[in-house]
Amino acid sequence: MNAQIIYYSKYGSTKEIAHSIQEKLGAEHICDVRDLSDISADLLIIGSSIYKETSHKEILHLLKDNDRLKDKAVALFVVCLSRKLVKTPTRDVGGPVYLRQLEEALGRESIATQIFGGRMIPAEMEEEERIDTEINCKKRGMPFGDIDLINEQEVDEFVSIIKSGLKR
Repeated sequence: MNAQIIYYSKYGSTKEIAHSIQEKLGAEHICDVRDLSDISADLLIIGSSIYKETSHKEILHLLKDNDRLKDKAVALFVVCLSRKLVKTPTRDVGGPVYLRQLEEALGRESIATQIFGGRMIPAEMEEEERIDTEINCKKRGMPFGDIDLINEQEVDEFVSIIKSGLKR
């Protein structure tokens, strides 16, 4: 079965994870969703980084495109710093919420899902985003500064789940 990885990455963490998945899975095709021209594989691994508490709109739009995705096996992943569910006074946030956004957009069961930790380097952020991120980190009691939560073992586990999901 041939595989295609489609992702959105703003600062590079999701791209790095997507390329690691490609290498470990042996996927033939990989691209940023903004460069997607066609879907040519039977297996799609679709992932998004999280900004302002949501997945990228082009990823969500792609997942809702039933004509392009029908008859395709799909695995989903998100990359974020808040991997666990966090309840705030106004709403729930965190990896499980973001992953559910992708699952709901897809509208059917995927063969595998994963929440990956990402990387934050405030010096690389646009000023407005850096200020917003610092405020959100303080609200949640999270540290603000250079953070690297990318874990290759989690990528290995996700690839194993994908492979076992294909055997069903």
